[in-house]
Amino acid sequence: MQNQRINWKIKGLVKMANLAYELDNMSKSANDKYKILCFLDKYGLQATIDAFEVKKRTLYHWRGKLKSGGRLALNDVSKTPKTKRKRQWDSDIVDEIRYLRQTYPNLGKDKLRPLIKDFCTKHKLNCPSTSTNYIFCIFYGLRV
Repeated sequence: MQNQRINWKIKGLVKMANLAYELDNMSKSANDKYKILCFLDKYGLQATIDAFEVKKRTLYHWRGKLKSGGRLALNDVSKTPKTKRKRQWDSDIVDEIRYLRQTYPNLGKDKLRPLIKDFCTKHKLNCPSTSTNYIFCIFYGLRV
């Protein structure tokens, strides 16, 4: 049996549904950007810059996003980098830090640094900084 849509005779229903979807999924900042762009169209560039303290280049950028992708394109996107730095230290260094922390539990990160530096120069490895040693201690659940 073939499915039939009940609303197939109503003109403009799909357009209204898409508009409702856009309005439902717009964030507050995207809505504000859209209102600023409407103000720009109505009153001009200089009045918009004076009223909202937004740069000219930003306004043109928003207008381009609006033309290319509709209102939903004005939503803010995540600003985190696509590839984040990963902690990649040699396992020998991590084992040495773990050993030194267990052997000398009361040594702070500044006094532990020369011991790690000696180990790294002996084995020709890159030595982590003091703050990185601190991160290692927290990451591996060692005492700081």
